[in-house]
Amino acid sequence: MSVLPPANLAALQLLQQSNLSSFSAVGRERDPANVGIPAIAASPAQPQQPDPMFSANSIDVNQLKVHFMEQVGKGLGLDVDDFESASAFGQAIKEKVLTITRSPGGEMVLRKIAEDTGLDKLGISLMDFANALIDPNGSAAERLDDALREYATAEAGDTLADGPVRFDEIGIYSFI
Repeated sequence: MSVLPPANLAALQLLQQSNLSSFSAVGRERDPANVGIPAIAASPAQPQQPDPMFSANSIDVNQLKVHFMEQVGKGLGLDVDDFESASAFGQAIKEKVLTITRSPGGEMVLRKIAEDTGLDKLGISLMDFANALIDPNGSAAERLDDALREYATAEAGDTLADGPVRFDEIGIYSFI
């Protein structure tokens, strides 16, 4: 009759085996003087620099476009999640803008929405924004992408002290 080890002991043995197998797969060399004892290869003292693509400070043009879609949607009383595609959302924006334009004082309302959403800083009108969403291969989409790239470059060039994220001395970041 065989005796089974307690469950927690078996789990400990499994963890130790997986730890040893991961240890043996990376960074080991055999020392010829000690045939049975592995030697750990030296690693550089300097930490590796993270890839800027995965940086907390990198700004993606598509993320900016989604941000502006949400802001314009709020300004016009539309929810991005209610639409199946960006094109359908762009069509709804266009219809709202045309409706507001026909009303008295509509130009001032549209100007206020553009200021509140930040599209005026990009130099893009609400109608151009809607057309860029409707036809992603059109000239309005090219102008929007260029403006968003320029905006992202300007934002990435700012110092971290001015941004919404702070880093402490060991590299941990937190929001202001």
